Amino acid sequence: MSWPPGSLLNHWIDAETNCPTGMDPAVAEAQIAAAPLAWAAIANIRFQRVTERSQANILSFWDPTVHDDNREYLAETQEPVNPTPQTQLLNRIDPTPLGGWQSPTELYLVEVHEIGHALGQIHSPAGVSSIMSARIDLTLSGPTAFDASNVQADYGPSAPPPVQSNAAKPATAAPQTYEPVTLQLPDGGRLILQYVPPGS
Repeated sequence: MSWPPGSLLNHWIDAETNCPTGMDPAVAEAQIAAAPLAWAAIANIRFQRVTERSQANILSFWDPTVHDDNREYLAETQEPVNPTPQTQLLNRIDPTPLGGWQSPTELYLVEVHEIGHALGQIHSPAGVSSIMSARIDLTLSGPTAFDASNVQADYGPSAPPPVQSNAAKPATAAPQTYEPVTLQLPDGGRLILQYVPPGS
């Protein structure tokens, strides 16, 4: 099952409680927060951070009880079943997997995979290049063409920002602008995006 196309999903993150030794909670939070944006960039689904756990559709947090001594089992996320605006899915991340976390990039890729499950995406077949593979491929940077095809079958492609018709605006109105959005990249860099309508 999946959410209705165009849904706005509230994302709550606790990256500090039970954070693994040697991992900066702020870095972990940035990787977890960036993961949904990889899906929003290719599919008609939106995310926003919330500070109240009760308002969240997806709750991401470290959970020592998810640990099973299996290096390949790094996190667990519920999949949506007949989701409603009140549905809450748990994204439980193992703070102590066998061998520990290798890098913030690994956490980012695991979280992209887990958010895929929260969107109703299932594990990909063996031999396919996919972020939804049961084994995380650290050579990937996010969803592949295979993943884009699957998620767009459920949600459609990402929608461009709305553009108001010039005819609908008073002749004296200033062109509408949109505030820039800063994205934290897995390598620690930042990407600043801003949409400027034609004629601005």
